[in-house]
Amino acid sequence: MSLGSALAPTHNVLVCHSPELPPQQVRCVAECYGVVLDISSYHLVDNTDFVSIVQYRDPESVVLCYESLKAHMSQKGSPVKKVAWVHAKATSEILHKSYIRCPYKEEDTAPTNHAHGFLVAYLGELEDTVRSQFLCSVKADTNAVDFFVDTEYKGRCFLHYPTVEAAEETRRGFSMCHPSLRRAIHHCDEADYFNARKKQLQVDR
Repeated sequence: MSLGSALAPTHNVLVCHSPELPPQQVRCVAECYGVVLDISSYHLVDNTDFVSIVQYRDPESVVLCYESLKAHMSQKGSPVKKVAWVHAKATSEILHKSYIRCPYKEEDTAPTNHAHGFLVAYLGELEDTVRSQFLCSVKADTNAVDFFVDTEYKGRCFLHYPTVEAAEETRRGFSMCHPSLRRAIHHCDEADYFNARKKQLQVDR
């Protein structure tokens, strides 16, 4: 049994994240991994970052969320700063920690009407050189919120952007740099993106 599987029944996931990943979006991401019982978020004393604690119904969801966000944290420019286990009994005590300023409220963040943008590139349609160059460009793309590669259809690369406009600008940029990408890279549905993300995380485990 892995450490995560052993801890999951009695622990929740603690996430430290920058304002680029606001608490509302943390909830959207967390719900991709299972049934969320509660999410509580807090302002930090020393900076503008947040701490959020995610509580799931099922231990499997706890592990999946922890491992996913840990992987996301390792990416350059990730808004996820730290991921840790926190015992369920200690969750209610976090407000008394010296590094916590106050609880987060939805009105603390200005509302936004921006829909996120998602792209998928079918790597099997690309020559080896173009595929390699494209993946290097993706890894260096600091505008992307997240990206991953799976093995479906001879390989697909999914990319997540903060707005549809940012996704379209990126799609055009890649198409200009690599003309063969024009027929291989497309906008995709948010549900398709997160379904593929969840499947790939299960494969990686």
